[in-house]
Amino acid sequence: MGKKSIIILGAGFGGLRAAMVLSKKIRSGSLAESCELILIDRNGYHTYTPTLYEAATTSKETANYCELKRIVTFPIPEIVKNRGIRFIQAEVNTLDLQGGDIHLATGENIKFNYLVLALGAETNYFDIPGLKKNSL
Repeated sequence: MGKKSIIILGAGFGGLRAAMVLSKKIRSGSLAESCELILIDRNGYHTYTPTLYEAATTSKETANYCELKRIVTFPIPEIVKNRGIRFIQAEVNTLDLQGGDIHLATGENIKFNYLVLALGAETNYFDIPGLKKNSL
């Protein structure tokens, strides 16, 4: 009997949190021999959105001296290092939910037993007139 595969799609706040919690449960429950935890995201970094304002409001003079990218992005491999989480940087082409397959843009197919979809959220505009049209 092979390892059960738990795949998490998306390495935003939700995906990373799910990966960390599941990793801790797998390791504390001595399930590492029977479970494989894989995190997939199209980017190799996590954007820490609460600090985006720092990059956006930094003066041109200061921006020359600091690495703004390091303020708002963190490499995913460093975040999941030594946690029993395998990270794959790839875009998902298709999902075969019945067959338990994820088809990546790289041509690789990955089987899963359990799938967590953490691909982001839809913006709530709170019925504010013009907000959707005039915002990013």
